[in-house]
Amino acid sequence: MEQQIYWMQRGNELNDRLYLEEKRLFEIIGLISLLFPRTEDLTTLINRIYEIRTLTLMSPCELPNNLVELESWKDDKLRELSEKVREEYLQPIEDLLNYLNKYIEKESRMEKEG
Repeated sequence: MEQQIYWMQRGNELNDRLYLEEKRLFEIIGLISLLFPRTEDLTTLINRIYEIRTLTLMSPCELPNNLVELESWKDDKLRELSEKVREEYLQPIEDLLNYLNKYIEKESRMEKEG
C-alpha cells in the first residue's frame, strides 16, 4: 500500500511539473509570434503547438494487489507517455524550431549579401 501511495504522489508531482512546462512553452510561443513575421507556415506551426493538451497521468482504476502488478502498470504507462510525448509534443516543436532556424539562416544570408 505504501508503494501505491508513493507512485500516486509522484504522478501528481509530474502532472504539476507538466503544467508549469506547458505554461513556459506557451510564453515562448507568444514571444515567437511577436518577434517573427507572421506567415501562413508560421501560423500553422504555432497552431499545432497550441493544439497540444496537457498530459495527465492516470492512476490505476483498481489498485494493483502487489508490487509486481504496480511495477508492470508503471512501466506500461511510462512507455505510453514516452510515445505520446514524442509524437504529440516533440514533433510539432521540432518542426517549429526547424522553420525558425531556416528563417534566421535566410535573413542572415540576406544581411551578408546586402
